[in-house]
Amino acid sequence: MILKWRILSATNDLDRVSAVALPKLPISLTSTDLKVASDTKFYPGLGLALAFHDGSVHIINRLSLQTMAVFYGSSSQRPVDDQTIKRQRTSGPLIYFKAMQMSWTSLALVGVDSHGKLSMFRISPSMGHVLDMNISLRHLLFLLEYCMVTGYDWWDILLHVQPGMVQNLVEKLHEEYMRQNAALQQVLSTRIIAMKASLCKLSSSTVARVCDYHAKLFLIAISCTLKSLLRPPVLNTPDKTPGDRLTEICAKITDIDIDKVMINLKTEEFVLEMTTLQSLQQLIQWVGDFVLYLLASLPNQGSGPASGPVRPGHSFLRDGASLGMLRELMVMIRIWGLLKPSCLPIYIATSDTQDSMSLLFRLLTKLWLCCRDEGHPSEPDDTLIDECCLLPSQLLIPNMDWLPVNDAIISKLQNKQPVRLQFGKTPGIVGHPAPVPCDAFTRCMEGNLVFLLTRQGSSLSCWADGPLCVLLLLKAFTVLAERLACFNTVPKVLFQEATGSGGIQRV
Repeated sequence: MILKWRILSATNDLDRVSAVALPKLPISLTSTDLKVASDTKFYPGLGLALAFHDGSVHIINRLSLQTMAVFYGSSSQRPVDDQTIKRQRTSGPLIYFKAMQMSWTSLALVGVDSHGKLSMFRISPSMGHVLDMNISLRHLLFLLEYCMVTGYDWWDILLHVQPGMVQNLVEKLHEEYMRQNAALQQVLSTRIIAMKASLCKLSSSTVARVCDYHAKLFLIAISCTLKSLLRPPVLNTPDKTPGDRLTEICAKITDIDIDKVMINLKTEEFVLEMTTLQSLQQLIQWVGDFVLYLLASLPNQGSGPASGPVRPGHSFLRDGASLGMLRELMVMIRIWGLLKPSCLPIYIATSDTQDSMSLLFRLLTKLWLCCRDEGHPSEPDDTLIDECCLLPSQLLIPNMDWLPVNDAIISKLQNKQPVRLQFGKTPGIVGHPAPVPCDAFTRCMEGNLVFLLTRQGSSLSCWADGPLCVLLLLKAFTVLAERLACFNTVPKVLFQEATGSGGIQRV
């Protein structure tokens, strides 16, 4: 069969067009699919954007060239009365867009006007039609699944997610993910975590989960990096890699003694160069600090809605896979510590004879045994919780300053009102965190131990209050000084205020 081109529609207005933006979302153009799109009011990818010399922007149907939505800028020739037209004639030259580009899912439009200003528009999936909440959720879920499979960024979809939609979207996205086969789930495992993290940032009720999702991504990255360094003692390719054998043995042996688990492994597979081991110390320290932080926070984490707000780390305490991953890393670190003790994580303990890694591995294993069976998880017993309560009196609990700050501008655009921003300046938006002063401080208070660490230029000062010996103060000061964050300004973008109609808005 020979395919032939045919003209579906034509226009004579191209002389008034200043810029064109084509949709990137691939869609089916069969009559059946077009009817479904019309019935469900789902139009992404069906419209293209035209900017005119009068400053207006039109979204027109890519087949019929009929106008679907229109935006009028401050200098556009709106259909108004004669007096308004006379006033417009006496004004300066018209501002119009000279270049435009659509996002991957056609839900956002970016343009540069004749004065060099950058503007971004939010384009509704329904082109302004009022839809039921369930239908709107289905539209956004479909586009999120498309981005998850293709790997495209989903920032433009987040422009249309309201705080009340976040919980349902995360749950439905997880349900769709669990319906896929194991191979596809493994491919998409990190991408869905990143997608959940960006969604949870949009609601105050789910913002605590963002910390867990970011920590889980970081933990997966560390685990893959450390396991990739393991090499078999012989050159032939085995059926299982050393990393796979480590996972299998740690899952099979449930002993709470780290040394008894370690003796079941082939330690020659863990031999690395001394310089390589030392270069991994910061990643190893993060793993050790994170395990200590999770176990110390266990008594404060409730098991139900009546137990109070969800705290960072809550999902890890019920995630058998993540706890098992931490357990594997602890065993690996223990073996490497025999080769080079200086690569081990540094713990500030109240007793010089205490084996901190053995203590943490024992508590971590007990917690892991409670939730490794995802079908029948159990709550931690009182003995484990009591032991975790004693951790602040045995070890200095780290201040996990790696938790992400919710300073993204996209969460401030949910009210669908025009926002005016400027490069290099913090936006004056309600709810946006105030800029951090130059003389910043970090405060850590655990039990009867209080530190106040300040920075002034390149100098550091430390104060301590409570029964703290000089040696412990010096150790704590060294660890906290290494973790002092550097505060940098974040450049922002200039968007200009205007009005819109028919499903297209400037944000």
